[in-house]
This record gives sequence, C-alpha cells and structure tokens, in this order.
Amino acid sequence: MAKQTITHDPDDVLIVGQVGRWAAEKHDRLRKYIDASHNARAKFLPPIGRASASYIELYSGAGRSVIKHTTNIIDGSAVVAFKASKATAHPFSDMHLSDLKPENSSALGQRIKALGGAATTTSYVGPADIVVDQVIRAINPAGLHLAFLDPSIWRSCRSRLSNAC
Repeated sequence: MAKQTITHDPDDVLIVGQVGRWAAEKHDRLRKYIDASHNARAKFLPPIGRASASYIELYSGAGRSVIKHTTNIIDGSAVVAFKASKATAHPFSDMHLSDLKPENSSALGQRIKALGGAATTTSYVGPADIVVDQVIRAINPAGLHLAFLDPSIWRSCRSRLSNAC
C-alpha cells in the first residue's frame, strides 16, 4: 500500500509544502539567530530608534510543510521567524513574504494573520528576481533588515539587496 501524500494541514485545512529532514535544523538556526539579534532590532524600533526591523523572505512557501517520506508537518521558515520574533521583546515591525505560487502566498498570509500578524505583513507573488525590486521599494532604507534567502535566490538578487541596505 502506497503512503498517502499530505497536501493540506489538518489543523487549518490550508495547503502545505514539502521539505527535507534538514528543514528542522535550518529552522532551529533561524530561531536562534532571531532570538540573539533582538537587542539589535531594538535600536531601530521605537521608542529608541526611528526606523523599522524587517523580515524578508522571497521564497516563503505556504507557511507549513510536510517532511518528505513522513506525515510530520512543521512550520515553514516565515512562520518560525514570526513566532521567534514575537517571543522576544523586540518583534519585527514588518514582514515581506513572497512565493512564485499565489496559493502559497495566500496560505502563508492566512497563517501569519491567524497568529496575530506583524505590524505590517506584505505578501508578494512572482519570481524572486522580480519581487526583490518591489521589496526594496517598500522597506525603510534606515531600517534593520533580515533577509532569509535560498542560496540560489541570493545569487540572483544579491547586488540589488546589497545596494538597498
């Protein structure tokens, strides 16, 4: 008998992506970085700072994923980042999340909203090398920005992101 493929999270009935077993370690590292950097974010956020502290992910998926060859569903990196940031004294002021597939962006937006949303959460749909320009126009140039990017996306967008910061 073939293993059933999970396409929707039974908790919220929204679509899920699929990731390898390595994703849990990647998310743990992201969580630790966000926790460790919360004091740096404070310098950019009111009442101390006058800017913003953004989280940017240009290939964010649906916000929940099933680990390949299992039935284990885990949070996606954007949801991990939102929760980790919210657990600190200095959460992200805004999030810029994107995916190539509109259904992924929609599911992620619904999941972030259900968790209480960031002050400003903007969802984009399209290829990362196009969306990056929209994100650059939207972020505060005086802010602190954490861009969590797949290595292949970084290669195609690095010059524009580096120039924006």
